[in-house]
Amino acid sequence: MQALKINLNYSKRPGFYLLVAFLLISFSFLFLEAKTYWQVGVAIAFCLFFALLLIKKFKKTKLVLTIGMFLFGLRLYQSLQLYSYQGQVITIYPDQMKVNKDYISGIGHFKSGRILLSFKSSSFIEAALKQGQKVQLIDIKYEIGEIEQAHNFGEINYRHYYVSQGIKEKIRIQNYQIRNTNYNFMDFYHYLRFKLEMYFASFPRLLGRP
Repeated sequence: MQALKINLNYSKRPGFYLLVAFLLISFSFLFLEAKTYWQVGVAIAFCLFFALLLIKKFKKTKLVLTIGMFLFGLRLYQSLQLYSYQGQVITIYPDQMKVNKDYISGIGHFKSGRILLSFKSSSFIEAALKQGQKVQLIDIKYEIGEIEQAHNFGEINYRHYYVSQGIKEKIRIQNYQIRNTNYNFMDFYHYLRFKLEMYFASFPRLLGRP
């Protein structure tokens, strides 16, 4: 039986598009799904693998590789910021935190962005949040967790929801110190929002917040 004369080098265009698609898929996983060190490492390895294939097999890939290297550098910078909370000052606002028994959870703010966090409460922090005041945490010790994603059809995918808001990480704070705070205009905005939430919460169930 005569062998077919068509091979992978028969037409380079489909192979080029296929490798570009694999490279973009790897970058999407790197940006949207990779949360731990090993996930980031595997995603970077795939990005480099497909980029090297493009360089070796195709000559006119400078634009694609330039964009790819830019995205790679951006994700590397985000990774360095993502896993370095020691030494950071994390600010929590009363309108973005929930107190559940002896635990507090919500959105915290630090120099490089925002983060989901939870930690064991104290009477001082609870009193400050109930009065509409912000609290700043320093010298934190923490463990990294994963933001919950949808497991069933129609279920809310919180991971994608928070990623769309620039929140890519969740931590559980094990130990912390409280820092004296200075107030600014942004604090007044959160205070006003907190007061409005408390006001609407006093409405009947169908009119107030659930």
